[in-house]
Amino acid sequence: MTLCRRHFCAALGAVFVSVGCGKNLSVKTVEVALENFSGRDAFDADYPDRLPYASMAVLLPNLKRGLVILGKVDGDELHWITADRGVLVTRFGRLVRSAGFPENVARTEFIDPDFLDPAVPLRDGMTCRRQVDFVPGNYYGAIVNSTLRVAGEHQLIVGKRQMNLRLFEETVSVDSLGWSYTNRFWVDSKRAVWRSEQFLAPGHPPMTIDVMKPYAGVQG
Repeated sequence: MTLCRRHFCAALGAVFVSVGCGKNLSVKTVEVALENFSGRDAFDADYPDRLPYASMAVLLPNLKRGLVILGKVDGDELHWITADRGVLVTRFGRLVRSAGFPENVARTEFIDPDFLDPAVPLRDGMTCRRQVDFVPGNYYGAIVNSTLRVAGEHQLIVGKRQMNLRLFEETVSVDSLGWSYTNRFWVDSKRAVWRSEQFLAPGHPPMTIDVMKPYAGVQG
């Protein structure tokens, strides 16, 4: 995934468009932060702590992990900027929008409450439906059906933290696209997601995401 400067400006502009609705870093500040690790496909364990921003590590198959930094907070949505000028938006740890990747999620609208929302009562086997737009391909309003399985406790090292986390497995089907997959989320006792394996869009390989430096407000 490589974006030219013009495409980056468009993607970054989308992040900062709702100035009155969220907390934003300045565009210049984000650009300076990106320059500090632009082109890095790996980083040392102390690097996230040296940055003054919340960050996540994103891994795609056959690639080294890359760092993304928090650029904007808009309610429950966190907007993350990649080193090569892409944008990932998470809500309670779930990828809900993206820009700058070969395939992207343009919109996610929940029909049922998302079980990742800490305010939603949790039970094994609960179901959730959401409507998603994928681009390119013009797949608008695709109904995504998912079922939750609580798969037990796991001890994991996330960044420099050793944590006891509970695994949520989400079995997903998108019948209109003939697509089925499984997302995995490792959550703490407050239902904050620290690690996840998520599919972004049809044809896009799964991402493994670790929270390296959490945002002090909404865990994303």
